[in-house]
Amino acid sequence: MTTALEIRKLKIRDVLAEVEDEAIIYQIEQFLRKNVDFWDDLSDFDKSEIEEGLAELDNGEGIEHEELMFKLRKK
Repeated sequence: MTTALEIRKLKIRDVLAEVEDEAIIYQIEQFLRKNVDFWDDLSDFDKSEIEEGLAELDNGEGIEHEELMFKLRKK
């Protein structure tokens, strides 16, 4: 590892040690996690809404993206 890289990492560590914002810490943790499925971070409500939407699509109850966008633009 180069000395320049080591210095940059130490600077990041020092800045991170001063961070008090929980949301920033959470975002950094999420960034550093490897092979994480976004599904694991969704709320139960969001998961149920997605599953309901997929079931509707399976039953032919969905609408085309273009049709939805047309309706939204008219509002």
